[in-house]
Amino acid sequence: MKDRKNMLRNLYELFLVVVILFAAYRLYDAGRQIYRSSDDFYRKQFGNAYAGNIDLEELQEVNSDIVGWLIVDDAQISYPVLQDRELHADYMADGIVNPEANIDTAIPRMYRLYRYLYYDFEKKPSASGSVTIDFKNTLEDPYLLIYGHNAEREGVMFSDLLKMQDQAFFDLCGDAALYGEEGKTDLHLLACALISGYSEEVFAFDPYHGHYPVKIAVQFIEENAICLSEAASVSFEERPYSRYVVLSTCFTTPEDPRRFVVLYGAE
Repeated sequence: MKDRKNMLRNLYELFLVVVILFAAYRLYDAGRQIYRSSDDFYRKQFGNAYAGNIDLEELQEVNSDIVGWLIVDDAQISYPVLQDRELHADYMADGIVNPEANIDTAIPRMYRLYRYLYYDFEKKPSASGSVTIDFKNTLEDPYLLIYGHNAEREGVMFSDLLKMQDQAFFDLCGDAALYGEEGKTDLHLLACALISGYSEEVFAFDPYHGHYPVKIAVQFIEENAICLSEAASVSFEERPYSRYVVLSTCFTTPEDPRRFVVLYGAE
């Protein structure tokens, strides 16, 4: 009798494990479909841009918060770049922002300053969010941070950036391009690194008060680099770049404090 009870208990536990695994897979698969449909939605809405005809005025007819367009061919990235202009204007006015302004309070307060990580270009809640620049930045700044989700889905948002951890893939990667009001800016690949999301050297900058840690940020990323290009071997002072752009995405999940960053130089 005891053996029979143990067998039934083991069968019940096995059944529970199967149910949990099946439910987890269904959630994972549903998430993949959400990310995929979101990406298809972008391509349907911005057909001209995906065809190579990037017209910022036309893009801003869809949403005035679109400030540019980012292309990283090797990482399958081609998206509008957004920024909450209201928050940016608040910051540029007096160095202070109101993170409560016009934002869904269901989003944790610390993330409200980066609303477009949680909203699509139509200002609707979105699992994949949007590619967005830091609220303190302008596209022409000498140090620019651009954020995008790691959707863990090939070809969606910033997921494919993580392929650059492989030196062979990194070495094959070419330039990226950033389009804004000043036209096209070529971005030259320098390094990629896995760093803490709390790294002040990279993420703590304050243009309003004149704090642009360009050299500190660049050297910190390169010192912690997983992969480096030949261009990164040139001393900072001798490089031809007047601007630096950092692409940042979560390494595994938004709760993981580590961030995978890719550094580019622009002349």
